[in-house]
Amino acid sequence: MKNKLDLLFKNQSLIYKYILYVAAIVLIVFLLPKGGKFKYEFQKGKPWQFETLYAPFDFTVTKSAAEIDAEKREIRENQVPYYQFDEQVYVQATKKISQEVHKLALKIENQQLDTLFYNKTVAVILESIYTR
Repeated sequence: MKNKLDLLFKNQSLIYKYILYVAAIVLIVFLLPKGGKFKYEFQKGKPWQFETLYAPFDFTVTKSAAEIDAEKREIRENQVPYYQFDEQVYVQATKKISQEVHKLALKIENQQLDTLFYNKTVAVILESIYTR
């Protein structure tokens, strides 16, 4: 028994180091996360089912002014503009202009007003604008 205790006392520092080593490994394995997990589920060929596509982090993209101008030029050249045609805009604009012309009738002479209506200058200009 005395030999066993002597052996234990002689190797006390070595045993203490092994116990600390094992305890550190156990703590690291159990306390640190097992891996990163992606918050979203998705499948190929199906639409994105979450509200935003914002990244949880920010990073800068450094580009020179020439590169930015080249990209802007490329976008302008390759874009396909699309518009929605609304016939009510033309109708509302003609009504509003006719109201404004009637307001002007009080301020200008009748001869000029008749000439304005006779030539329909305003209507022609408005139509040329809205046909484009």
